[in-house]
Amino acid sequence: MRKLFLTAAIIAAMLFVSGCQKENRIENIADEAPMTFTAVITDGPATKTNLDGMKVEWEAGDEISINGITFTATPDVTDNSIAVFTKKDSTSANPVAPFTAYYPASIYNGSSTVLPATQSYGDFSLNPMYASGNTQRLDFKNICAVIAVKVKNNDVNNVRSIKLYSKNKATSGTFTVSGQSAVLSDSTSVTDIVTLDCGDTGVTTTASGTVFHIAIPAQIYRNLTIEVSDGTTSKAMTTVRNSDISTVANTIYPVDFVPDVLWSEDWSGASANVQPSAYNFTGTNTFGGSSLTYVNSSANTKTYNDALAGGTSPELLLSKSNQTWTITGIPFSDVKDATLTFKSNKTTFAVTSSTSGVTISGSQKKWTISTTSGAGTISLEIKNTGSSNVRIDDICLSVSSML
Repeated sequence: MRKLFLTAAIIAAMLFVSGCQKENRIENIADEAPMTFTAVITDGPATKTNLDGMKVEWEAGDEISINGITFTATPDVTDNSIAVFTKKDSTSANPVAPFTAYYPASIYNGSSTVLPATQSYGDFSLNPMYASGNTQRLDFKNICAVIAVKVKNNDVNNVRSIKLYSKNKATSGTFTVSGQSAVLSDSTSVTDIVTLDCGDTGVTTTASGTVFHIAIPAQIYRNLTIEVSDGTTSKAMTTVRNSDISTVANTIYPVDFVPDVLWSEDWSGASANVQPSAYNFTGTNTFGGSSLTYVNSSANTKTYNDALAGGTSPELLLSKSNQTWTITGIPFSDVKDATLTFKSNKTTFAVTSSTSGVTISGSQKKWTISTTSGAGTISLEIKNTGSSNVRIDDICLSVSSML
């Protein structure tokens, strides 16, 4: 009987251990079961991922980071503002509440979150979102503002890149989230700018305008500048010069790109045989309406009712043999680089400046005017170095970049 009792006890113990092991296995399996999250875009038209007709939706393959673990989207078949997210790597541990999530997953680098210095044209993941909570439903909100820049082909025919920067605030960098907005860790690091990369072949613009979306932190910017490049030449505009522009998260700000022109001259309204020094500036435009002074070194430099330079009548004849035309008072405040272009029937030119800190490079009919100090106004001297008179028309000095 004792032997039988012992045998029964052993069997009971074995059954107990087996039962415990089974329960443990069930618990372990439960712990390791694939974890899913339902992500809902709750903000509105400015949020992720497609801005097609201002409709916002998840796309298959979208990735979010939840507590540092990457999850991949399967959108709802009837409402693409909702998606189920599963772990990209099924062997990754399940995240534990509370949950902190970011879209796109790439903005979380393992230790911090970063608004990248480079965004890609056509990649709507440039518009970051954030969600947090204790359940497996995550409500995502946009944490940046979006600048929608419309560029027309008469300004830039093929866009290779667009830079956004300001005088007082960074537009990229490490951030935290506060009040549903991305807050840069060092918002005053103005050298941390954002660039929209349009690829090696660029994006060809249209006559009515092509729109480019760029996400930036929601801040108050001074001299928010948009710099558009075709890969060779840049043109820039400041949204509101010497004033603040306030941006709010989950808001799209449309901007028609119109390059800032510091000075232009087409001689319209000028009578024949008028020297620049006696010209009434009827064809002159300056940024902010600044007043200029024209001085010519030869009395033979004067306007003619011709169109030999390639523009329209009238135009300026600049006398031969190193005769000059000097322009004083050109506005240049906060400007780093500007491009001077003009039409002419010759290429025998030299362009110089007597303004301290100004450097000039270029040749023929295109020149770059630069300064590192942000001169208030500058002077330019255009010299005809050839042995023949030249005609010159449609002069334009446009901003390429700002300090």
